[in-house]
Amino acid sequence: MQQSKRIYNVAESIKDGTIKGKFVDDRKKFEFEPVKNIDAKNNESTWTISISAFDTEKDKNIRIDPVYYTPPILSQPPKNIITKIYVTIKRHTGHVQTNEDTIVEVGKNLGKANATTPISQAFVEAYRKWFNKNKMANKKSADSLTQNVRPFPMLLKKTGVTKKATLNEEDFKRGVIVQPKLDGIRTVAHMLSDQTIEFYSRKGLAFTGLENIIAEVCQMIIGQNEYKDTEIYLDGEIFINDVPLQEISGAIRGENNKLKEKLEFHVFDCFIIDKELTQKERLDLIKKMYKKKFKYVKLVPTIIVHNQKNVDDIYKKFIDEGFEGAITRRLDGLYRFGIGSQRSSDVLKIKPYNTDEFEIVNYKEGRGKDKGAVTFVLKTDKGIEFSAVPNATLESRKALFKKFEDDETEFNKNYRGKMATIQYADLSKDNVPTQPKYVSIRID
Repeated sequence: MQQSKRIYNVAESIKDGTIKGKFVDDRKKFEFEPVKNIDAKNNESTWTISISAFDTEKDKNIRIDPVYYTPPILSQPPKNIITKIYVTIKRHTGHVQTNEDTIVEVGKNLGKANATTPISQAFVEAYRKWFNKNKMANKKSADSLTQNVRPFPMLLKKTGVTKKATLNEEDFKRGVIVQPKLDGIRTVAHMLSDQTIEFYSRKGLAFTGLENIIAEVCQMIIGQNEYKDTEIYLDGEIFINDVPLQEISGAIRGENNKLKEKLEFHVFDCFIIDKELTQKERLDLIKKMYKKKFKYVKLVPTIIVHNQKNVDDIYKKFIDEGFEGAITRRLDGLYRFGIGSQRSSDVLKIKPYNTDEFEIVNYKEGRGKDKGAVTFVLKTDKGIEFSAVPNATLESRKALFKKFEDDETEFNKNYRGKMATIQYADLSKDNVPTQPKYVSIRID
């Protein structure tokens, strides 16, 4: 296996091509040769590491002259001269992110023949990082295999459906918390080995874009030091308060780029594949990562409860505030993730209505006041068809109906055969939803 060379003479290593790169900005920066990487979604990104010498007294970058890195090092530069190592990632979307990776304030082996300055030491450390990144990009590692297998997020059970899914006095003694249930798109955020962020749905479908959220997720993950950045998976929902789920879903699909730029990621849990962390440990980790308030990444409110009456009162409060319902979490519960979806008895949902997914088979025009507005036709697992009115304004339903009528490919391409989330009061004896409302196309 190829090993990195030990750098004894920075000037010679630049000259002979061991250190690949060039000086830019009037020698105030040295950029190593960019490393291209193909991620799990076959998207290309570019990783670049660079170094700059900085005068802390004058608060500006200075030229990196050969005297600072050519041996023998006879004297050290003034203490106000430090070196900063930067990592820049350019994604396939064109988004560029630069992070300050390391600050080198002093050289090593001072007083010896192999002494380094902060500048020559920065070259050595940056070269080592560059070599390892380049080696990783040029081979199919076990890491890349892991990236292709996205662990599905844990699914919830409805409270009271089984004995385990019912809170009791002992549960409250050990600890229970309540969170509002958001009406958004379930999303997992994960940092890949090239420091890019991928977002994916509960069934592993990758979401593209979301650039406004990416930078803040990076800050959260990189800001913690308990686990490797690539080990942490943030679990939450893409959501905006007072915006219908149908519009959020459409924005993620690219139907409304202005709304997409405003989407928020509301985090309510996290998990690490090879660690069995309790709910309390996971919430504590999220709080440590969320060191400051972000614009697009939010923490879902968490309330400690001591009995069932507390739960009921808070649930009613959430409903009054316009939330979909409430979520209860046992603080000693573990995250039940896996390659296949699992439902947990430790995380329970309380909602005033039912939801499920049904296949869209057709559309039709509404009647009466709904004339000229779209109504969807769906079918159950047994093939029984039923109609559902979209949970949207009459104007938007009329606009969608007109779009379908003007271009028949619009419905066939974007709706027919897709699974839609339907909200309903109950099921008939034939297992057909009663009082159904079309919420959105399911994205997974």
